[in-house]
Amino acid sequence: MNLAPVFRLGAETGTILTMQEQHLQGPPVLSDEHIRSAFRRRGLRFTRQRASIFRALASTTSHPTADELLTFVRDEDPRVSLATIYNTLEVFTDSGLCRRLPGALASSACRYDADTRHHVHLIADNGQIMDVPPELGAELMAHLSSDTVAEIERRLGVKVTRVDLRLIGQIAPNDGGFSS
Repeated sequence: MNLAPVFRLGAETGTILTMQEQHLQGPPVLSDEHIRSAFRRRGLRFTRQRASIFRALASTTSHPTADELLTFVRDEDPRVSLATIYNTLEVFTDSGLCRRLPGALASSACRYDADTRHHVHLIADNGQIMDVPPELGAELMAHLSSDTVAEIERRLGVKVTRVDLRLIGQIAPNDGGFSS
């Protein structure tokens, strides 16, 4: 069974919807059974709060902060606290259900991504994070020379086990954000 995150597309435009747009369209697509299975495979206990948090995270490509997740999860469960969100995100990160992404600035809040497949991010100066289209990310990675990696290993005395490529960019002055 494939439990990769499911992302909804806008009916008219075919563009990926924001977290708020998805939220306004109704409940996320992941069923409790999909979430229960993903938790079970990682040895995690299933709770309604964990399921709500994971559903909100896995149903968006906006790479939300803990505060943003709290806003959306509270619609389903008003009793959930910010501490619960942070603690749950820590459990999800440690178990491999999501990954923590650093903010655009040192003082920026971390963002979270339920898509744990290897992919390239573009981080904008306004804090937005966008997934680089897979074919372009693959093209970037293909240009990374294995000779260069070997030389880095030799000079630094390390073994490179993974390359995590992030692009940093600026939003054009007359542009409100990224286009899909």
